[in-house]
Amino acid sequence: MSKVIHVTSNEELDKYLQHQRVVVDFSAEWCGPCRAIAPVFDKLSNEFTTFTFVHVDIDKVNTHPIVKEIRSVPTFYFYVNGAKVSEFSGANEATLRSTLEANI
Repeated sequence: MSKVIHVTSNEELDKYLQHQRVVVDFSAEWCGPCRAIAPVFDKLSNEFTTFTFVHVDIDKVNTHPIVKEIRSVPTFYFYVNGAKVSEFSGANEATLRSTLEANI
């Protein structure tokens, strides 16, 4: 079962960004690569249980300052104790996994 949290508001996103370890998947429904990486993101949410996995649809939560800086999807941001420590764009499972491993 997926442990991915699908946020629907700016306030909800802000709340989750304060967790100890967070990975955020910024995506859009119309994005093919986003749909392709979604099952991988779900699977990894069960493997990397020290992380909070958050999904943000940039078309639905589009007024948050962080969302406004997203230039391509999917984009993944990694936070530790509220500070962004890494990011990358693209539907690359190996990069997603290695970035999670590097921030455990």
